[in-house]
Amino acid sequence: IQYGSGSCNGHLASDTLNFGGIEVKKQVFGVAETIADVFGYQPVDGILGLGWPNLAVDNVVPPIQNALPQLTQKLFTVWLDRKIKISQGGNAGLITYGGLDTKNCDAKVSYVKLSSLTYWQFPITEFSIGTHKNAKKVQVISDTGTSWLGAPTADINGMVKATSA
Repeated sequence: IQYGSGSCNGHLASDTLNFGGIEVKKQVFGVAETIADVFGYQPVDGILGLGWPNLAVDNVVPPIQNALPQLTQKLFTVWLDRKIKISQGGNAGLITYGGLDTKNCDAKVSYVKLSSLTYWQFPITEFSIGTHKNAKKVQVISDTGTSWLGAPTADINGMVKATSA
């Protein structure tokens, strides 16, 4: 599998997968035999993809797709904590399967139609971060599997300035 920061190679296996109180039997997953150096320095044991089947390698059905029949609501909430470092033993965030995380996320949901069933891609008409605002309609992708942020240079510079990053 090729990622933006390196690749992993291995073989496929299947097992019963348990996460968030959900059990998925006969889940196919990749067993890494070689990994890029960047992955070896991370305090995690693997990657649990939230992507669509169209993006999956070797036509493997992603775990979240296999778990859908068990979910109370067909949704998940992702909250990322930008203050706690994993290397210090803290949580980096929380994924809530089958419902809304109203403790860490806004309880008001604004649904938008996805533009693609390959990525979590959707249109936005505007956004603002601090004092930076962009009122142009654009397509965006929400991807929890990357730390990369892509946007026009003017928007990146505006976000950096507004957040003192």
